[in-house]
Amino acid sequence: MPINTTFREAIHEYLNKGGQPWSKLGIDILLGAPTDGIMTTAQQQFLPDNLMKALDSTSNVSIVMHRSNLYELSTETNKRSFFTPFIFFTLLLVLYGMICIAGNKRFSTLITSLDGLLFFSTGLLGVILIFMWIGTDHSMTKNNYNLLWALPSHFIFSFFINSRKNWIKKYFLFTAISLVLVMIAWVFLPQQMNNALIPFVLLLLYRSVSQYLK
Repeated sequence: MPINTTFREAIHEYLNKGGQPWSKLGIDILLGAPTDGIMTTAQQQFLPDNLMKALDSTSNVSIVMHRSNLYELSTETNKRSFFTPFIFFTLLLVLYGMICIAGNKRFSTLITSLDGLLFFSTGLLGVILIFMWIGTDHSMTKNNYNLLWALPSHFIFSFFINSRKNWIKKYFLFTAISLVLVMIAWVFLPQQMNNALIPFVLLLLYRSVSQYLK
């Protein structure tokens, strides 16, 4: 690995070669800022290839007596799928926008249900990220800046999606302002964020503004 390679960059290298954008998204959401730390030579050996190279280069015969290949690795790379997270979230944003722009009264119940589902699932994700941060011993899941958009409070406020009370409107105003700030600071955060999430965060921003103006 090149000097100054981070844990996340090393993981991305493997997932990009394997054509696994959804696994990459899941890892980028679950693993927090510590994953963007620069690896030491010893830490690089958490990757199987690096561990193999380190063992191959050792002269200590008590550790490695001989080397043999049990299986021949395929040199073929996995084909990249068109249905990437970025495409999916972009289509979701466009579809959501088309339904809302239609303005048909028949869609009002559908939009309300979709908003409830959107904020509930985002809040549930936030709860999971909080649990992984403070409820487990996994050091790489701590200090997760994805919590700036996946607010755990959405889990509760999603049940008041139909309410027009002032405190509910203020909550969604706060959410909208927070999301604008997150988008501005996206590339400057101490944690490398997955750009496939940008359309999803824009969707949350759009629906937060709509809930405030409702």
